[in-house]
Amino acid sequence: MQGDRTAFDWSHFIRAALHIEDNNGSSATDILERAAQMRTSVTSIGRCDVRQMPPLVRPQQYDIVSSNFCAESITDSRQEWRAFVGNISSLVAAGGILLMTALKKATCYSVGRVFFPAVSIDESDLTAVLQDSGFSTQHLVIRSVPADRPSRHYKGLMLAAAMKLG
Repeated sequence: MQGDRTAFDWSHFIRAALHIEDNNGSSATDILERAAQMRTSVTSIGRCDVRQMPPLVRPQQYDIVSSNFCAESITDSRQEWRAFVGNISSLVAAGGILLMTALKKATCYSVGRVFFPAVSIDESDLTAVLQDSGFSTQHLVIRSVPADRPSRHYKGLMLAAAMKLG
């Protein structure tokens, strides 16, 4: 967060976001300015364990929560997955937004030659668990994209945005 040169380089993600926002190329200055803006916007960084309730050491709710390839990628149990999504959802304030990416119809996923469990879910499963976790179906959008190659152990990726009822 302090701009340490040894930290992960987020510039290609920032460039892509800037491009989506205004459909123009992004200069190095634009990217540096956005990175600085992001550093001043983040108020804290802490540990979170979605297997625990509450998932944070200091229970708190947020206006926006982002969870990427988390709940479905740490278990192959539907019951555990539902509990983990509920725990993540507890972090979203009433009227807040949950942004979530998840594997679609996964049997597992791999990092290099190591395989990890994943629960097989689809859009209807995600809709149901979010509704059960207090999110409005009228303010729920799920988009899917297919896996980038047949050798993946999942059918695609799901991207969801949901507003919590308040």
